[in-house]
Amino acid sequence: MKVLLGNIGYYIHDVLAMSGSGMNFYNEDLTEEGGGSILPFLGFMCSLFGILLLVVGIVRYVSAKRKFNMYFDPYKTEEPDEASYKKEKIASIVCIVLGAVLMVASFVLL
Repeated sequence: MKVLLGNIGYYIHDVLAMSGSGMNFYNEDLTEEGGGSILPFLGFMCSLFGILLLVVGIVRYVSAKRKFNMYFDPYKTEEPDEASYKKEKIASIVCIVLGAVLMVASFVLL
């Protein structure tokens, strides 16, 4: 890094140190517990899976409500019956609720 930038990195560090920013770029003050918490990671993953389940649930619900066959096969001549659309609506509502619960859980974990 010193070869690529020369002494520019050291000059930037000196200027920031003189300005009183109080930033420590070298992490000298980390204790034994630094970076050991897994709760922020779990909160992020809950929010990510919550958003994913919300989007999938909404797409499944709209396709079941409009009776759109998402997995269209031109050689398959039979149409899905009303019971399968009703089951798809229930499954999509469950996905939406689980996504919302995971989003709320992510705020608790963070």
